[in-house]
Amino acid sequence: MSKPETLEDTISSLSGYVDAIFIRHPSPSSARAAARLADVPVVNCGNGSDEHPTQALTDLFTIQQLRGSIDGTTIAIVGDLRSMRSAHSLILALGRFTDIEVVGISPPELGMPDSYLHRYRAGGNTYRTSDSLVLDDLDKIGR
Repeated sequence: MSKPETLEDTISSLSGYVDAIFIRHPSPSSARAAARLADVPVVNCGNGSDEHPTQALTDLFTIQQLRGSIDGTTIAIVGDLRSMRSAHSLILALGRFTDIEVVGISPPELGMPDSYLHRYRAGGNTYRTSDSLVLDDLDKIGR
């Protein structure tokens, strides 16, 4: 996107030549805009400080491989949860599983945004916060 061509023009042009578009862009609305414009599937590989779904898939795969199951897992996500797009996508993905507890470890001012927590909790899973790195009751730690 270093040329003066717009995202819209780029996506429209690419759609005619490829089977899928994988997009990583600094704008939070870029993947949605690309999906509306494209005639082929669009994969969000990270958009601004919003989400990073491909990283969440990698995290879920790793948990599955190491633990054998994702259901029934207690997981800590540590760091700047307010702006960590991989944490946003991971909590949304974990919300699709059952009996999940996520411990968000961060200073209160850097906590997980309510919009992600609301969608995560809609699946009946629990979320608790901490500002301490006490990890005794956890299965895995997300970054």
